[in-house]
Amino acid sequence: DAPELSAASGYVTQPAMAELQRMSAAQLRRVRDFKLELPGECSVQFEGETDVSMAALGGHPLDKIVVLKRKSVTVYPEGMRTPEVGRGLNRPALIRLHHCVPRRDETPRRFEERLRRKAVEGFDAQHISYEPDAGVWTFRVEHFTTYALDEDEDATTSSSSSSAAASAANKRSGVVAAKPSAAMPVPRVVVTSPEEQREEEGAGKGYAGYAGALAEEMTDEAVE
Repeated sequence: DAPELSAASGYVTQPAMAELQRMSAAQLRRVRDFKLELPGECSVQFEGETDVSMAALGGHPLDKIVVLKRKSVTVYPEGMRTPEVGRGLNRPALIRLHHCVPRRDETPRRFEERLRRKAVEGFDAQHISYEPDAGVWTFRVEHFTTYALDEDEDATTSSSSSSAAASAANKRSGVVAAKPSAAMPVPRVVVTSPEEQREEEGAGKGYAGYAGALAEEMTDEAVE
């Protein structure tokens, strides 16, 4: 009944996997502040008591439900059934992303203000802190999708997809956001540039409910 984790994932948990395997079924259903981390890259820590039993996880290993990458955290990736908000791992959590640095022409203070604004306006999250020396951004989410940052000059990653419209302000910034209903699967995130958005709109594709990303083009946007 204890959760499983592939050794190849490189993830570490808190409590440690060895401790989880010693827990009773009742204890596994109430693990406090459960955390998954890809050391040096990112982490997600679920608030309060979380059920990490295999039954609650739908029989899936932890690293199939939680995908941790450089500057990206996904819980319940595309194609996997997402439980209602508050069930399974689709619950409030703290996310920490490493390697979040401003561009050369941007001060750390200005960069943090941008992060703060986009956390709130872009994907309905709460900005907690930014550590400029470590390049670590911490924010709190109420539910899950993909939360990713592509901000520094060397970053070129982006996710794809869509259907439904975003607000004009988010279109200008390169973020497409929509708050999902608790009864529906939580959508993934898309990171697109304004140019890519115009191309998709021209092709009639539109955008679906996406939340949680900052595109590289945002670095040129003036902070209000």
